[in-house]
Parts: sequence; structure tokens; C-alpha cells
Amino acid sequence: MMLTTPKRAGALLVAGAAATGMLAMAPAANAASAAPAAETVTAAVPQATARLWATDVNARYGPARKYKIRTRHLSGNHRATCQVKGGTVVYGKYKNNWWTYLPNKGWVSDVFLKGGDNWKPVPGIPRCK
Repeated sequence: MMLTTPKRAGALLVAGAAATGMLAMAPAANAASAAPAAETVTAAVPQATARLWATDVNARYGPARKYKIRTRHLSGNHRATCQVKGGTVVYGKYKNNWWTYLPNKGWVSDVFLKGGDNWKPVPGIPRCK
């Protein structure tokens, strides 16, 4: 009679999933490189316009500088879904911890958006739910 420990049972489950090809369907474990859930969470939120005052702005996979860059060199006007509090960004005299989600591009710090103020969300862009 063979006893199965919880550790061995887990290893058998992973091995079985790998053998059937189901392991490849598992979501990424690294939050920094995974796409944000905002695309599905905020799908029903009306679109607004985000106006970047800066050029060469990076959009990230999440609302903080710790997330990997998803899109580089943004400028001009973009569709915006919503904004949420995240990591703090300081750029000269501008300071903010609000981030706006641009569909198919990623998260941009509100520091680089026209119409905002330090430590406040940009008026006209809804908050993420």
C-alpha cells in the first residue's frame, strides 16, 4: 500500500495537468508581468479622453512604476476607461498617486495628464470599480 502525502499529491496533480496539456492554460503567476484585470472589470464604464501633456510617456501593466512597461512613447489624446489610486510618481513639481487606464495600452500616471492637480484624480475620467 502506497501512502500519498499532500506534497506528493500536489506534484501528481501538476504532473497530470502537464501531461494533458492543461498546465499551459494556467494564468501567469507574476503580477508584474500579467495584464491588469481592469480591461474586464471596467468594460461597462463609459470612455473619457486622457490628454497627455508630456511626450514619451510609458504605459504599464499595473498602476505603479514597479510594473513592467507595456507601451512606450505615448503622447497626445487617448481613450481612457477609468482611474485608480496606485503608486506615487514625482516628476519635478508634479506629484500624484492616481493612474488612468488606457485600453490596449496600459496604465499611465495622472502626473502626465492635462487637467489634474497634485494628489487628485483627473476630472472627467471615472474611477475604476
